This record gives sequence, C-alpha cells and structure tokens, in this order.
Amino acid sequence: MLIAKERLQDLIPAIAGKMKFRPAIVEKDYYLTVILNNIDDLLSDKIVFKGGTLFNKVHLNYHRLSEDLDFTYLSELTVRSQRSKAITPIREKMPSFLKALGLTSDNPLGEGFNNSTQYVFKLQYPSLITAKNENVKIEISLRQHPLDKPVYNEIKHFYQDPFSGNTVHLKLDFFHLKCHILISISQIRMAYRWHGQLLDFQR
Repeated sequence: MLIAKERLQDLIPAIAGKMKFRPAIVEKDYYLTVILNNIDDLLSDKIVFKGGTLFNKVHLNYHRLSEDLDFTYLSELTVRSQRSKAITPIREKMPSFLKALGLTSDNPLGEGFNNSTQYVFKLQYPSLITAKNENVKIEISLRQHPLDKPVYNEIKHFYQDPFSGNTVHLKLDFFHLKCHILISISQIRMAYRWHGQLLDFQR
C-alpha cells in the first residue's frame, strides 16, 4: 500500500530527473495516487472522482502541483437529512483512512459548507523533500450527483512500474470524459447538448 520512506527517498529524485519535474511534484503525485488508489476500499465507494485533477491524471497526461481532489456523491441527495446520512460514514472512517495511509489532519471530521452540501477535508503528508507537512485537500460535493453512470478509468502517475507495478482504476464522472472528447479535437467547432442547454466549445 505504501512505499518505505527509505525507498521513496531514493525513487523521488530518480523519477524527477527522468520526467523533468521538480521532486516536490513527484512526491505530491505519489500521495495523490495513494489516496486515489485506496479511497474506494478504505473510505467510501459512494463517491465519484471529478474536477481538474481528474483531467490531469486521466486525460491530459500532465502532472500539476495540486492540493485538491474533488469528488461528488453517487446518488441524488435532496434534503439535509439525506446529506447528513450520506456524509456520516465518510466522516467516521476518515481517521482510520488517514492512519492507514500515514496522513494526518487537524480536523479529520472535515468541515461542512453551503448548508451541508459540500464537505472539505484538509489533510497533510510528511514531505521528505521540504521536511515539513504538505497539504492535500479532499472536497466532497453532496449537491451535484453524476448525470451519467460513472465509469472506471486508469489514473496516470509517474511511477506506474517502479512504485507499485499496479494500474490504478477509479470511478470517474462520465461527463468529464465527454468534455475530454471536445477538448481533444483541435480546430473543430463542436457543441454538446446537455439537458436542453447548448454548450458551445468553439475555440
């Protein structure tokens, strides 16, 4: 599940040199991938990966230094009692999830926003590069469930072979896959009709 710190300390500079990225980005990518690889089994199988980090780690093959992992709840939750029932198991499991992955948090139960439709969990990992705790933020939306059935796809990372040898698969918001089709075709005007609204992706 986790790589020994001694081995990680050797791998990060080697991969950073090969991939031409700063060591801090490679280290961040390791912890983001560890979280993504274990969230379905250890935290919740009811949330779906979405957002900008999804595009980078699945479609665009570009690794940016991001603090955020965005998820949305799988089912529609229309009233506050439903949202409370949905988020409670996640909040209860978060401390053990963090412990299993060697992460910490000043507030493992997270913080609710926007009438409890959005929860933010601020996590830290012990950086070997900066010699201090660095941040990762998990945000779970309870207000916008996926419009299409989520799909599983491969999560790209720097260390497909040297770190684990395993391919990471995760439930993804299918709408993001449709958007990827649009941004992948250059110099072609495309429009996608979504629930009666015309989204023009020209340029």
